[in-house]
Amino acid sequence: AKTDLVGIDYQREILILRMPDENKWGNLRDAIYADSEVILRFILEHDAGEVIAFKSGVKAVLSSPMNYILVVFPRRLESHALRSEQRILIKTPVSLLNEQEEKPICSGYLVDISHTGCRVEIEENNLPEQAEPGQRIAIALKRPKGKEVKLTGAIKNIKNELDKGYFGVKFESSKQ
Repeated sequence: AKTDLVGIDYQREILILRMPDENKWGNLRDAIYADSEVILRFILEHDAGEVIAFKSGVKAVLSSPMNYILVVFPRRLESHALRSEQRILIKTPVSLLNEQEEKPICSGYLVDISHTGCRVEIEENNLPEQAEPGQRIAIALKRPKGKEVKLTGAIKNIKNELDKGYFGVKFESSKQ
């Protein structure tokens, strides 16, 4: 079941998690209770691109003031890379273009890149309505001496977070 990390009580060494949404996951109170064992996985998509996992015990399940699960702080963590290649962090302005018509879709920032793909950050007020996973795009960026470079690929995923959106793009080939 999917949940959110609400906070950490460092003094008591407890993680505070929101109880998963009953409408989506059903009532999990029979499966998640004090002294039961849980396996938690956190996905760190941005910089690291990895999954952090650990096994721990449930200290308590609260119903007031909110439905929270208190989990004992882990003693050992395991991690697994999400991407086949290391991404290089970067922040350079780019324009996203419709690949066939070369018409601008929006502008944003290239925030990480590898041989096989990249991630583009777009301000919320600049997010295009017509973008969707699978759509083929070109990413135009200017080199230091003014020459424009275009990378082509397909949008693999679109994530919205607070006041920004992110496009995960897989390049056509690794020769770009």
